[in-house]
Amino acid sequence: MADIRKFEVQHFNGTFARRPSNYRDARVLAANTAEVITVPTDSTTGLKAQYVVFSATADFYVQTDGTTAAVPAADITNGTSPELNPTVYLLGSAVTEIDIISPEACIVTLSFYM
Repeated sequence: MADIRKFEVQHFNGTFARRPSNYRDARVLAANTAEVITVPTDSTTGLKAQYVVFSATADFYVQTDGTTAAVPAADITNGTSPELNPTVYLLGSAVTEIDIISPEACIVTLSFYM
């Protein structure tokens, strides 16, 4: 558990930017091997992080509905496809785990905020 910073966007000289996160994870993914990330909990409030910002060295797919992420090998037309390269998520109260996978070896970083 850690003290997780609040997500804030600051305006300065016509530019908007987020503050750096003080809780960041990095996952080194093997090709086509899914990994599960547990959403961290703030040590002060006991609440789980509400936002996550992603960055990666290659394409990656994400599931947040409790199913294992998989690289699509065919059309998925029922609304259950993993998302390709999300930028930022508002996690809400229901998301406790994030599943990620990549078709190639890569590094995915996750910056968490309250």
